Amino acid sequence: MSDESPIAHRYRLLAPHFSDHELRMWAAVEAASYGKGGIAALAEITGITPSAIRRAQQELQIKGRLSPSLTNSEH
Repeated sequence: MSDESPIAHRYRLLAPHFSDHELRMWAAVEAASYGKGGIAALAEITGITPSAIRRAQQELQIKGRLSPSLTNSEH
């Protein structure tokens, strides 16, 4: 059995097929669904900076694609 987390597994599968922007958007959604500590966890798994993940979450919120209530626990 693998020690790889489900998020790390999804990242490994998706990363070769996504642009940098798409990866940031994916990480933003994953971090929001993870809940408290999600941004730090996704930053560690992906190497995407926490500030880039936060900016992606803000971009998704502005476009109405991510509920602000999902991301407020990180701030």
